[in-house]
Amino acid sequence: MKKLTRQEIKTTRYKVAKYIRNTVKRGHYPGFLEIKRRFRIGLHTYFKDIAQAYKYAGLRYTRSNFWKEGRIEKERIVKKAIIDLMRIENTKGIQLTRREIESRLRIALFRYFKSLREAYKCAGVKFEPHFGPRTKEERKQTKQAVLSYVKEKVKNERYFPDIHELRREFNIGTETYFPGGIKEIIKKAGLEEEKFSAFWRLEKERRLLKIAQYILGQRGYKIISKQNKTGPDIVVKKNGNLIPIELKAFRKNSYLPTRLVPKNPINQIKAYVRKLKSPFGIIITTAEDLHPRYKNKVPKNVKIWFHKDIIKIIPPKSDLGEDLKFIASTFPNFNSETIIRKMRQEVIQYIKMCVKQNKYPVTREIQKKFKINLHSYFKDIFEAYKLAGVKYPEHKKRMSGRKATKAEKEKIRAEMISFVKNRSKENLPCGYNVIQRELRVAIPSYFSSMQEIYKKAEVLT
Repeated sequence: MKKLTRQEIKTTRYKVAKYIRNTVKRGHYPGFLEIKRRFRIGLHTYFKDIAQAYKYAGLRYTRSNFWKEGRIEKERIVKKAIIDLMRIENTKGIQLTRREIESRLRIALFRYFKSLREAYKCAGVKFEPHFGPRTKEERKQTKQAVLSYVKEKVKNERYFPDIHELRREFNIGTETYFPGGIKEIIKKAGLEEEKFSAFWRLEKERRLLKIAQYILGQRGYKIISKQNKTGPDIVVKKNGNLIPIELKAFRKNSYLPTRLVPKNPINQIKAYVRKLKSPFGIIITTAEDLHPRYKNKVPKNVKIWFHKDIIKIIPPKSDLGEDLKFIASTFPNFNSETIIRKMRQEVIQYIKMCVKQNKYPVTREIQKKFKINLHSYFKDIFEAYKLAGVKYPEHKKRMSGRKATKAEKEKIRAEMISFVKNRSKENLPCGYNVIQRELRVAIPSYFSSMQEIYKKAEVLT
């Protein structure tokens, strides 16, 4: 193979650099394979890499240029498809809405146009809003209808409809009619005394902070900061150490951690302990106790003060006692509580119905049926069956992932031996598959082999 001279290498480099410059001016960034095909060369013979080739052309190489180019091309194609669709439908006398366009082309319109009006303008089609401007009388009627709807829901179903529900129901922007948001709706509907709004959550937090300050003062902690926007709710100091405090205002008879909070409080306080390099962290909560599944999972550097601990410290018949009662009895929203109760009843009724048909649904089947996480509504499947007044079958317990106790294993072994004895007396088959199918057990979990079963059952093979 002929060895390239310096002049040949220099000439080829110049041609490649010139090609890159001219192509980039036209808005296209040539890549490794394109240059290779164009000049029929191995690029690494002349340049260390593609970045060096761009450097020779007096340009900076960045990979984002190639992605940007792809995005621009995609935008151009999609925009053309939107405009063509609008023009075709306009000839038929149809003006498409945003949702109709997005449904047909499977795109998000606002990624390509600022608004539906702009899209129609680019298509050269006259845009007519689907909902014309409303008169003062119409606006007044709509406002009254929203307030009546909210009152009815609170009175009959004991929950407050959120902004999204009101928008869907009345097809309006609530901020146009109620600039003060949900607070204004509550006031105008005359529902300030109801304890269901999300605003009560802030009141609960304020009262728990007041209780926490008293308890920490009694125990010799000096408060450094409180109500932090980021980090722990309170930071205290004792013996020269900074200690993070996390407050959790939960309702009565709730567990910690609870499904009503997005983050696990134990993981939160552990993160703050690491960040402040503290010897330990404290969670002050009005929850009754720790969730059973977390009983043995609380690290040694996390202390938890529950409702039962708080009530021992605060003075009886004081304002703090009233605050504690308020926190325990107030729900953040009746909507969530109503949904939980309703779903629990539906699951219980479903279990009862299945049992009548001699079926015993397991966790997976219930979750698939109702599209829920069962542990959000019950402690476990056993609690659901207990509330339904049905005993959870033994063979299902073995399938639930829980290890059988020694007594349970002995009971199952005795059943298997008895089963084999009875079947052999009646001259019926009692082999491996028959035992597993009839008794719904896995033989290797209880006996080493079939021979061992036959021996204990005193059956000749």
